[in-house]
Amino acid sequence: MGKRRLNSMPLLALVNDTSETDQASDRLSPCFNALIGNVHVHAGAQRVRADSSGPFTVYTFIVSSPDSKTWWVLKKRYSQFHTLRKLLLQLRTSPLASFVAPLAALPFPKKHLRADLDTVVAERRLRLQDFTAALVSLRTDCLIACKGPVDQRAEKYRVVYELLHAFLEVPKLHEEAEARARAQSAKTDGTDPCSICMTDESVEVTVFQLPCGHSFHERCIVRWLELKQTCPLCRYEAYEGYPRVHIRAVNVLAPSSDKHTGSDAFTVFVLVAACPSTKSWWMLHKRYSQFYALRKQLQRLERKMTGGLLTRVIGAPFPRKHVLLTIDNPVVIQERKRLLQNFTAELIALRATCLASNKTAMESQLPVMAQIGRLVSEFLQAPPMGAAAPPTASCCSICLEEAETTSTEGKDMTLVMPCGHSFHEPCLVKWFESDSSCPLCRARAVHGTIA
Repeated sequence: MGKRRLNSMPLLALVNDTSETDQASDRLSPCFNALIGNVHVHAGAQRVRADSSGPFTVYTFIVSSPDSKTWWVLKKRYSQFHTLRKLLLQLRTSPLASFVAPLAALPFPKKHLRADLDTVVAERRLRLQDFTAALVSLRTDCLIACKGPVDQRAEKYRVVYELLHAFLEVPKLHEEAEARARAQSAKTDGTDPCSICMTDESVEVTVFQLPCGHSFHERCIVRWLELKQTCPLCRYEAYEGYPRVHIRAVNVLAPSSDKHTGSDAFTVFVLVAACPSTKSWWMLHKRYSQFYALRKQLQRLERKMTGGLLTRVIGAPFPRKHVLLTIDNPVVIQERKRLLQNFTAELIALRATCLASNKTAMESQLPVMAQIGRLVSEFLQAPPMGAAAPPTASCCSICLEEAETTSTEGKDMTLVMPCGHSFHEPCLVKWFESDSSCPLCRARAVHGTIA
C-alpha cells in the first residue's frame, strides 16, 4: 500500500472574482488552517469478482488528518472517480472556473480496455491517491467559502461541498473536529468575529445569540437559518421544538407504460420526520414532482390568506426543475435532498401551527386553515395523535447507551416504536436505511412517538 502526502492547495487564492470569500478565508485563525492543511492518503487496490459483471478493481484509501487526529477508509472504483471528475469539470463556469482549475490540472488516469493489467492498476492507484487528497482539500476550501457572505456564490460552493462530502464519506468525527477548530478560531481573536462572515462584531451591528450560546450578526444568521435550523458552529438546534427531518435518496426502476422503452428510472426521497410539538415521528416516501405540486397548491391558497401563515413555507428555498434526467446527476440530487429536507421541516411546523390554531384563529380564516391543515397532513402522511406506548427500556439497544426520556440540552431525541422499544434518533434513522423493522422484536413500523 503506497503513501502520499499532499498539502491543501490554495484554491481560494485562485478565484479572481471572489475577493470577499478570500478575505473571509484569510481571517481564519491558524488553529483552523492547521486542522485542514495537512492531508495524508494511503492507497491500495484489490481485485473483486462479481458473478454477473465480471471481475473489477476496488481502490481502498485511508484518509488521515494528523492535526484533527481523525482518519477513515474510503473504497471506490475508477468509474466513480471518473464520473465525479466529469461533473466537477462541468462546473467550470464563473465563479467556479478558477476554483476547480487546480483539480482539473492534476494528472488523471485514462480509460483502458484492459483495466485489469498490473501497470494500469498501479498507475490508477498512484493518480487516484493524489486525486483523493486534492478532493479532500477542495472540500475544505468549499467549506471555508461557505462561511463567507450568504449569497448565490456561497450557495454554489455549498453544492460542491456537499457533493464532495458525500463522495468522500467524511465521518462524523472529522466534522466535529472541524466544528471545534472553527469555534477555536473564533476565540483566538479577542474581538469575537461572527463565524459566518468572519468579521468582527461591532456595536453598530445587531448581534443574535442562539440557545447554545454562540452569537452571530443578525443579517448573517437570518440568511443561514433560511437553509438550516442548527447552529453553524455546534449544530445544536436553533429553535427549541423545531421539527427534525432526515432524508436520503433512492433510485427506483419501474415498468414503463411503453413496453418498447423498458423501465423508467426515477428518484424517491425517503424521509424520517420527528415533530416535538406533536410528540410523533414517522417515515414517508416522496418524489420531487410531488413536492413541486404541493408547493404550487400552497401558492394558490396563499392568495386567499390575509395573514402570513404560508410565508415561511413559500419563501423557503426550493430546488428548481430540470429538463434532463436527474437520476444520475449527484449535484442535482444533493441540492434536492438539502432543500427538500428544509421544506419538509417547514411543512411539519405548518401542520403543527394549523392543529394548534383551530381554536384561536379568526372565524373567517378557519375554512382556509382547515384546508391547509388537511392538505399538508395528507401529504406528510402524519400518524394520528394518540397515546404513546410506554418505553420498555431506558437503554438504546443499537448503541447501548442511555436513552433520555426527557429533552436535555445537546441530547438527541428518543424515538419510541409502537412496540414500545425506544432508540436514539440518529441510531434509529441509520437503522432505517437498511430495515424498517424494530431492531429488537422485528415488528415493522413507519411511525411512532417521541419520549
